[in-house]
Amino acid sequence: MINFLRKIFPDTHPIRLLYHKAVAIVAAIYYRFPSSRLRVIAVTGTNGKTTTCSLIAQILEAAGHKVGVTTTVYFQVGDRKWTNLTKQTTQGRFELQRMLRQMVDEGCSHAVIEASSHAMIQSRLWGVNVDTAVFTNLTRDHVEYHGSIEAYKEAKGMLFDKLNRSSRKSGVPKVFVVNEDDPASEYFL
Repeated sequence: MINFLRKIFPDTHPIRLLYHKAVAIVAAIYYRFPSSRLRVIAVTGTNGKTTTCSLIAQILEAAGHKVGVTTTVYFQVGDRKWTNLTKQTTQGRFELQRMLRQMVDEGCSHAVIEASSHAMIQSRLWGVNVDTAVFTNLTRDHVEYHGSIEAYKEAKGMLFDKLNRSSRKSGVPKVFVVNEDDPASEYFL
């Protein structure tokens, strides 16, 4: 039945997008909006997301912070680290909210997450209050999903729009970090 419905309503169909948002809302409510208790750094770009997330996490740990990480390669909650067997860049809505809740419950102060363009289109980060958005680069790798490089860039840009619209946590600035060496960087500034 699910496969039949997926054929009728492709990924970017408005009904499918509404479904994704509804699931994201339920997940955020169910896990009690855990990102509101974390400093959330989300990294987007075609290449280098996992490496960038890892470097950010290592810097935060060296500064004495307890960190949670979700990437294509691995997950981390404090001192526990394990392989991401699904290899999904950004987890599904319930999985991501569950991971963020674990981070809060384990005493993490920061969450570093990969934010794919697919995740942005599918509202997987709805209910995640992002404090810092990082853009690495933009190449043509996922144009087939989005239909054009412009649509792909707009999907990546949704993370920065999200940052602008999300509520500010007490004493936590909202920050953009953009690789100005990338030709698409101006779009994100």
